[in-house]
Amino acid sequence: EPAGSELALELDRRLVGLHHGLGQPERAWDAAARVVAGDPGDVDARAALTALAHELGRTEELAIRLGAALTARKAAAAPPAELRALAAELALLHANDLGDRAGAEKAWIAVLEAEPDDAEAFDELAAIYRSASRWDDLRALLERRVAATAADGARKATLLELAQLDE
Repeated sequence: EPAGSELALELDRRLVGLHHGLGQPERAWDAAARVVAGDPGDVDARAALTALAHELGRTEELAIRLGAALTARKAAAAPPAELRALAAELALLHANDLGDRAGAEKAWIAVLEAEPDDAEAFDELAAIYRSASRWDDLRALLERRVAATAADGARKATLLELAQLDE
């Protein structure tokens, strides 16, 4: 079977568990990586690859693979919820495991491209901009949030924060 075919992907899905159960995390990583490359929307394969990346110390490689998966799913016009989930995974990996603020920022922006009113993405981006004293970027983000948010309470809080930036 050619790599990436449905049969090959199903075999690799099974190999992930078998290799991991046999204490062969490197081989499990390889199989999970093939599944994620062939089917980036496979949430279970991404979870397995993430767990293996932490076990093997391969979080930088995981970020590259998740970035490629996000690009592939965007090109395939995947549903916004799927793009949001994948971009959020990538953002949290960059922020929490790699300490890569720029990578996290880029991924959170991808979340907003998928779901323009995503509260978590707005909050995380605002924190990034505040911590780096990027006040112009924070202002633009808050203005975007006001325009995208339908909930009155969230809009009022955002407008208040915008007003405080002017002081």
